[in-house]
Amino acid sequence: MVINSWVRAAQVGLIIGLMVLIAGIWLLVNPGDPNAAPKCDGQPMIQGDTCIEHFSDGSSQRRDYASMKGHRNAAVPPVMILIGACAAGGSAVVWRRKRVRPFEFQFAPFHITEKN
Repeated sequence: MVINSWVRAAQVGLIIGLMVLIAGIWLLVNPGDPNAAPKCDGQPMIQGDTCIEHFSDGSSQRRDYASMKGHRNAAVPPVMILIGACAAGGSAVVWRRKRVRPFEFQFAPFHITEKN
């Protein structure tokens, strides 16, 4: 049935949205150890190391230990919170709407009425 698939999709979207929202809040509250050594290609760097990053357009960028230590991706938690809130909120609206009015056709240009 089409209605049940909408409700199931909304439930899954709500769960995934809440998980992303909780993960974003957790990352915002626990940003990690600020004294931890930065990593280059998954390997921890030591003082005096230089990290060379290669990009798909053929360019490369060199960063020393100090600049890599200051390079933290601080935009990830707020973006995760925003995406999680939008997904959870949108899914909750769809779930409620399909549960309250399951047989309403939202995009039909006419209404079906029964004649006696």
